[in-house]
Amino acid sequence: MRSHHAPTRHLLERFTFKDRSSRIGRALWVYEKGRAPRASKNLDGECVKRGYFAGASSGETEQEIDERFNIEYEVPFNRILPAIDANLHIFDSKEIREIAARYVSHIFHRTLARRNGGEDLMGEMLSEYVSIATDPGKLRGYTAKISAIARRPVALAEVQAALLRSAEQLSTESAFRSQYVNDIDRATCSLALKLIDLKWSTIRSNVSESFVISDTPIVSIAKDRFGKVSYGEGINKPMAQWFLPISHHRVVRISHNAANGEFADENLVRELNAAQIVTMSSRIYGRNHSQWIDEKVQTYGGIYKFHRDVFKGAAFDLNERFFEF
Repeated sequence: MRSHHAPTRHLLERFTFKDRSSRIGRALWVYEKGRAPRASKNLDGECVKRGYFAGASSGETEQEIDERFNIEYEVPFNRILPAIDANLHIFDSKEIREIAARYVSHIFHRTLARRNGGEDLMGEMLSEYVSIATDPGKLRGYTAKISAIARRPVALAEVQAALLRSAEQLSTESAFRSQYVNDIDRATCSLALKLIDLKWSTIRSNVSESFVISDTPIVSIAKDRFGKVSYGEGINKPMAQWFLPISHHRVVRISHNAANGEFADENLVRELNAAQIVTMSSRIYGRNHSQWIDEKVQTYGGIYKFHRDVFKGAAFDLNERFFEF
């Protein structure tokens, strides 16, 4: 069984071009590190992964989860997507923002980068469990905290056994997968509530340069007063701006502050494309063949890691040569 990760097929279709050499008719350019750019007509094959939503404790199959996600998050957003792309200013409606927020939050959480980052964090937590359980000093301190919370004495051996048992049970690949699948709905709803009341707008490219989209399509960009860029700021930070490309010529912007304008020049298009490149997991998708995109993917693709940088936040400089034409 296979299930979709991000971006999903419907979103990828908005970056395709007319392929006159094919009866299928639509294709898109795919960029990967260590490989030459290729034109792909198999959109489903570009965004599915076997076992991605396997292991739900609810008993749902992978296909059932994928179909439910489609109905709950994608279908409502796809209905309003043409109006968003036409810049009809429908974000004035809270109902529209609720639909968009649920979709953006869901796409953010179903990405491979987000999943891998969560697994890294859990791995660190389990390592800490083992460290506490095997260090007498740490174990005594931790047991004292547990006893205070429980409002009763808790035995050292009881706490030690619980820590080691948790570390053993949760350290398997199947446990990581199950934890992710079981938590994705809660995480989606939690983030969506934070996004609804922010400033939503769209930005359109007014140059020949097209927007690209990666398999980490939601990117966060913030700049400090010295011009340093961070891709790791959470949406709670006042200066953070979140972007989601919705077609080759338009992106959705989410922030605490209103956008300065509705159009993107060549520099802004490349800045947003750069964010897609450095935070990608393995692939960039675009409407056009671009030597610039390919060169940057080969050099900078995926260098900003989700757990190390995005979860924890870190200032990050792209040198001036990145943006050379």
